[in-house]
Amino acid sequence: ELRNFKEIGAAYANTREALVVRGGCREDEPENFKEDEIAASRRAPLLLHIDGWRGLAHSYALVAASLVSELASRCGVRLSWSDATSPFGNDRHRSRVTTPLPPNVRVLPPGEVPPGAVVVRIAWPYNLTAPAGAARLLVFATAEHLGCPGRIAEGSPSWGTLAHGMAVPTRLLTPSLYSLEGLASCGVPRERIALAPHGVSPAAYAPLDAEQRARRRKKRGWEGRFVFLHVGAGTPNKNLKMLLQAFASVAHSVGRDGGDRDGGWWGGKGTLRPTGKQQSRPLLVLKGLEALYGSSAKAKEALQAISPPLSVDGPDADVEIIGAQLSAADMAAMYQSADAYVSASIAE
Repeated sequence: ELRNFKEIGAAYANTREALVVRGGCREDEPENFKEDEIAASRRAPLLLHIDGWRGLAHSYALVAASLVSELASRCGVRLSWSDATSPFGNDRHRSRVTTPLPPNVRVLPPGEVPPGAVVVRIAWPYNLTAPAGAARLLVFATAEHLGCPGRIAEGSPSWGTLAHGMAVPTRLLTPSLYSLEGLASCGVPRERIALAPHGVSPAAYAPLDAEQRARRRKKRGWEGRFVFLHVGAGTPNKNLKMLLQAFASVAHSVGRDGGDRDGGWWGGKGTLRPTGKQQSRPLLVLKGLEALYGSSAKAKEALQAISPPLSVDGPDADVEIIGAQLSAADMAAMYQSADAYVSASIAE
């Protein structure tokens, strides 16, 4: 709807006002960016401090690591980092994958920020209290089911406080208009919510050539299969039962020998042909995160309700469940090797 496009435009304007990264040192710099503006940005860099998680198997830690890595490649920005408090006290939430900070990022003790810095906090429970010396505070927040996120850190101002102004200018930072709507339901004025969709690195997620892709598929045991990939926690909002039931219909229509039982899948108009002309048996890969969500058990529980039944794991199975934590490079390889991505989420 046109109304939504207008709201997105307004939200982007709020984002630019809240956090302007002046200049850039990369080849993708706009052609009309004047050299004197670049020089000015170097003389007066933006002090930007990230208060985030490291060493946790959590999406917020991934967001923080990706953001600081991208900003470290820009000129006109002086970056620092401090480790935010984590509510997860046991070892199962520790990350098995190390993501070092870029060398030009200064690491400070928790709670300490450079005087006059813009602070971006990416952690949970949400804390709207600005650190001493901060010029501005942006708190990364996400809302599911178009509802207000429930948990605020002890001692933090409430969501509604943002409507009345705060001693340090404070805004929320969220990655989608859907999430923005949920945060607005908390009583947060829309002009206090900055919209900044997640980006993706085209260098890391570029398609592979045919030979590389074939090697990776062979290594994973995906040869001769049409691979549907789903990445998610397996929590109720991911709607695994609907996804599995839909996949069971596809798998049953193709048959174990790759033959077409019902005149094709997807209403008879589609074909499962990742390579060559032979129709391939479908495989659904459920990539979860066992350490944080116990996703494998959730997937197996959802499978019990599926008819016709689906086989799990093994060389000729219908469904493959992966619960291990993988590096960003390994995840990119998985996306590159699959034939289609599939999601049935009812809320994100």
